[in-house]
Amino acid sequence: LFVGAVQLRRLARPLSLLQRRLQAYQCRLGEKNPNPKESPRGPQRGVRLGQLLDLSEFFREFVLARNMYFVEPTLLRPLTTAHRLSFAEVAGPTNVQWFVSHFWGHPFVDTQQALERHAHRFQVAAGLSARDAAYWICTFSINQYAVEEELGNGDWQQCSFFLALRDPGCRGTCMVVCEKLLPLKRSWCLFEFLQTQVRADRQPQGFEGMLFCTTSGIFNHGKASPEVSLNIATTAVHINLQEATASCPADKAMIDRTVMETMGDFDSINSVLRRTIKDAVEASRRATNRNFRTVSLALSP
Repeated sequence: LFVGAVQLRRLARPLSLLQRRLQAYQCRLGEKNPNPKESPRGPQRGVRLGQLLDLSEFFREFVLARNMYFVEPTLLRPLTTAHRLSFAEVAGPTNVQWFVSHFWGHPFVDTQQALERHAHRFQVAAGLSARDAAYWICTFSINQYAVEEELGNGDWQQCSFFLALRDPGCRGTCMVVCEKLLPLKRSWCLFEFLQTQVRADRQPQGFEGMLFCTTSGIFNHGKASPEVSLNIATTAVHINLQEATASCPADKAMIDRTVMETMGDFDSINSVLRRTIKDAVEASRRATNRNFRTVSLALSP
């Protein structure tokens, strides 16, 4: 009787504020996409920037400065458990326009802000809504209940990352970075950098290649702040991509082997990275000089 009473009290315990919010958001998702269906892995599981902004705003007081290690198990997992699908499939997927390479330890709000800056550059400048920009982001686009399948069951050419990035509809890669370039210390981000460079070499027209996206703007386009640009460049001087790590040793071994087979050695891909960063530094320097000249002229009598 005592055990039964304890269980009843537990069942009668009121839901926490987070649980109530999750239930409310599930209802919202159900209204917008009443019958979630499984989509083919890869490019058809993009998420719109508007969907990310809505999620972030709805759970703002819980997310705060937290990262994907909070967002995935605390928000996305409960919202997708009933269907055992990716968040993109539950919310309503769209075809990829941009592939996002990111570090899960990066604050979610910073990732969101970096993508907003990116969308403003490519969407708004073209007269389109930033909210409609479509991104493939592993946290939201892969089925977290079938990770081995998403990784191609050991065949990297069949993994969802590769399928999305190499899709003809993908316009480029947005690597969300901070001054420490943390994504480039992770093996899967190294894989994404490599595959982006391979595609850029094969398709010099119509593919934007690797764009380093910061909270202040796109580094390659000279839109990141001068301080952030300088700090990124300083960090890049000391990066050795061979030191990138992965949670699974087998993943690192596979990615390192792919780099060697594609580039011949790590010196070559390190050189590509430094050349890319150098070009971005030059763009930042030119933009900063223009801005200073403009201000100087405005101050002239």
